[in-house]
Amino acid sequence: MEEVFTHAWAETESREIERAREDQLRNRIDQTRADFYPNIEGTVDYTRQDSPGSSGTSDVRGAFSRPDQTTARVTLTQPIFRGFKEFASLRAAHALLNAQTAQTEQARRELFTRVAESYFSVLKAEAMLKTSDELITALHRRIRELQQWVRVGRSTAGDLVAAKAELATAEADRIASSAMVDHQRLQLGSVTGRDRMTPLLVPTGIPDPPLPLDQLLAHLHERPDIRVHQETVRARRHAITVARADRFPIADLTGNYYLDRTGILSDTRWDLNLSVTLPFFQGGRIRATVAEAHATQMAEQFQLSLVERQATQEIRGLYVTAMSLIGQVGKLEEAVKLSRQHYEIQQHDYRMRLVTNFDVLLALNNEIELQRRYENTRYDAWNTLWSLRAAIGQLP
Repeated sequence: MEEVFTHAWAETESREIERAREDQLRNRIDQTRADFYPNIEGTVDYTRQDSPGSSGTSDVRGAFSRPDQTTARVTLTQPIFRGFKEFASLRAAHALLNAQTAQTEQARRELFTRVAESYFSVLKAEAMLKTSDELITALHRRIRELQQWVRVGRSTAGDLVAAKAELATAEADRIASSAMVDHQRLQLGSVTGRDRMTPLLVPTGIPDPPLPLDQLLAHLHERPDIRVHQETVRARRHAITVARADRFPIADLTGNYYLDRTGILSDTRWDLNLSVTLPFFQGGRIRATVAEAHATQMAEQFQLSLVERQATQEIRGLYVTAMSLIGQVGKLEEAVKLSRQHYEIQQHDYRMRLVTNFDVLLALNNEIELQRRYENTRYDAWNTLWSLRAAIGQLP
């Protein structure tokens, strides 16, 4: 089972999709970090303007009104204060990356559940095919015995015809069982990407009971879907800080170094500028943005609560189902042994003319049906235990 799942995860497109989304968020973190660093850019300006008349024009005015104006400079802008927006944005980006990492694990958990269901569906179908073969073999043996007894007058032709009718029915059921095996194999191949005829490891015996329910629920917060919402709530909380930052002043330090400059300032090589912007009134936009961030955070908080409650119900339900199925498997194993003894006794009693052929065929069918129910229940128990393991976030 673990090997099949490992191959399925390595082949599925979901893994690459989720990892690509992780890369997107890592790049977003790098973009956010860029807000802490200065912005350096080069600018070259060339201006051609109309030249005023020379009469009455002072030297100072002429310096600013030359027909050709050129400026080449390197500008460095360093953000000094943004209301702590950069720090909150970075923490929010990290929280979203953690949420996406958990989402990748959630995709892995969902795939594991599908693989387990498909895996045990194949085993159940193959068990049904095996019991059909056993029934057909037993009926062939029964028909040969009846043919001998009809010749010596110990059985009637009706008994032989009834056995042949049972054989035809069993052969029809085998055809259906074989088709079901092919269908389930194709489904498993579609889920895992493996050859549909790959042999599967068949678990033997009755599975061990799961851990006590309280110990299982202690692993609740290891589930990736819960971690997704926990990290998203954290990101939404930081988004409130980002929205509030617009209420604070903005301070920037700008420096210019001039490589070429015309006019009266041609000898000035550099300058520094400290600017502070105070947001007095923006039509209520900041208040609305903060309120929206609060509402988004509350919605995500309620979503987290819902997911936790649903996860608890899922674990409880799987635990009850697993315990019930394991108990049923033990009793059905005993019932199969008794039904096999009953069939052998009915065969002996028929030879002694104590029961009819109908009683023998009924005992045979009862044995086969109990065997099928036993195998179905046993594989359902294994599947439920694997699903319970996935429900508490423990994957191979």
